[in-house]
Amino acid sequence: MNLPFCEQCQSARTSGQLTIPLERTVKGELIQLDIDTDLCTWCDANPKKLTRELRRLFNDAYRAKHDLVTTGEIKQTRQEFGLNQRDFARLIGLGEITVARYESGFIPSKANSLRIRQLNDLDRLKAYYKDTKDALSKRAVEKIERYIQTFVSIENGNRVYENERFFLLTALFVELANEKRIPMYVTKLNKYMFYADFLSFKRFATSITGSRYVRLSFGPVPNRYDYKYDMNPYIETRVEDDAILYYRTPRKLDLQPFTSHERSVIEEVFTLLHGMRSSEVSEMSHKEAAWVNTEPGEYVSYLHAKDLRIA
Repeated sequence: MNLPFCEQCQSARTSGQLTIPLERTVKGELIQLDIDTDLCTWCDANPKKLTRELRRLFNDAYRAKHDLVTTGEIKQTRQEFGLNQRDFARLIGLGEITVARYESGFIPSKANSLRIRQLNDLDRLKAYYKDTKDALSKRAVEKIERYIQTFVSIENGNRVYENERFFLLTALFVELANEKRIPMYVTKLNKYMFYADFLSFKRFATSITGSRYVRLSFGPVPNRYDYKYDMNPYIETRVEDDAILYYRTPRKLDLQPFTSHERSVIEEVFTLLHGMRSSEVSEMSHKEAAWVNTEPGEYVSYLHAKDLRIA
């Protein structure tokens, strides 16, 4: 966090860290957070006033609760394309000031949040680019075309990412777990996806879904997994004993897109993991080279699949 700014005495002063519970109303909804902050050495003002970062922190908490794109996610997406705010805004049909406000902490609408996240889908990206190409700078055109050309990369497991494939694989794992009356928690679902994609790449040099994976503290996870799971029409969540579990919806699965080789990998991964607790699977993934040799928050290269601890 930046050096606290005391709005009461108009100066930046500190006298040590203090963790305090705070609550604020964001868009009519009460948000509660434990904030690490500092006390002003000059006036000992109420810590609620000590930092300009508070609005961003509370707004990010609201965004996370309602599955809206975060400030960090917007910046990461824009930087992946190598675009300035003006060209990024034009690409998605928003105003430059709007994008700047979102990156500084203002909360986006659900529609605009979806537009930004849809850039992760190659077909959507191409559609946006086709509609806005004439309004983009020459540098932006070069950057986006280069990005589209390299969309199929080692980070995608040599496959163009497809939402439908990701949705189907997710739903299939949930269905198999439901049939055996095994609770499906998000941690374990993330690991099913990771091992299926990476084992497929290890054996056939192609992932099943084309999803990228990110190194987080609890293991490698699909990029933007929470958004993808929420958008999946084949699964739903239920709260049981204060835990969130995944279940299949009545919508029928069409598994024809999967080859026989891919289905064998899926069955093998489920057979291997279904008897393990979520904590055991997470611990297992922490021993994988894909997690050990990747920096926190960075994309995991499928090249690590060759060292996968399962055959």
